[in-house]
Amino acid sequence: MESNLVKGRATANLWLDTLCIPVQSQCHEYRDRCIHDMHKIYREAVAVVVLDPDLQQATRVSKPVEIVARLLCSLWKMRLWTYQEGSIALDLEFSDSEDDNVHKHMNRDIVEFQITRSLRNVCRKFIMSSARWDLENNPESTLDDMLRAVSHRGTSRPDDETICIATLMHLDPAPLLDALPRHRMTMLLQMLPWIPKLALFAYGPRQQAPGSRWAPLKFITPYGIKDPVVCSWRCLTQKAKRAIHYAGGDVNCRQKVWTILCLGEK
Repeated sequence: MESNLVKGRATANLWLDTLCIPVQSQCHEYRDRCIHDMHKIYREAVAVVVLDPDLQQATRVSKPVEIVARLLCSLWKMRLWTYQEGSIALDLEFSDSEDDNVHKHMNRDIVEFQITRSLRNVCRKFIMSSARWDLENNPESTLDDMLRAVSHRGTSRPDDETICIATLMHLDPAPLLDALPRHRMTMLLQMLPWIPKLALFAYGPRQQAPGSRWAPLKFITPYGIKDPVVCSWRCLTQKAKRAIHYAGGDVNCRQKVWTILCLGEK
């Protein structure tokens, strides 16, 4: 499979995170430099090849349902940093036990294809998103999708969460790398062009600094980030309705439109 990916090229450069990103404390500067360029590395790559133990147990006779299930349950899918490989890569390849692309085995049976179509949509949403193109065309929705996807993942270095999200959004992570870990979430939200509505409904603890208590400490949660709660007009108090009219906003229980209001007593 690898020979087909680099066919027609005199040389082929290889990037492997575990080899190319130093973890020693004395190499902190080089690690930060690698992380700073991570978005560029994956965006300009010819292809990304995923070598995962669960997926590599698949064979040419594996059923499409099994392949998709292995993908959704793989360790690769659970890691925070690997999300950008699927969302930014131009060409994403998964290697099976025979060093072949598992995608080739997915369309053999039209009946099984129909069964796995919904699972494929889950894969596209949480693994192989179109963030590479949507960041320019629909950035707000793309950010929500990214946060929803990364909330189900984990990392051995929790302090890297905001840095990873910044690289996904093609933001400069340098200020975050220089900041103390406890300040990074607030800094990330300040770097974004808008406050994502999902941040207000995320599970888990909140910031304690005055003015930032609405912000989550982290987006990674055991249950993931759900869609915002949407209420109907009838469930609102008269005070809330007056505030909505004053702000020019609206609440729609069918189209999932939500206007954020700060209704506090003076």
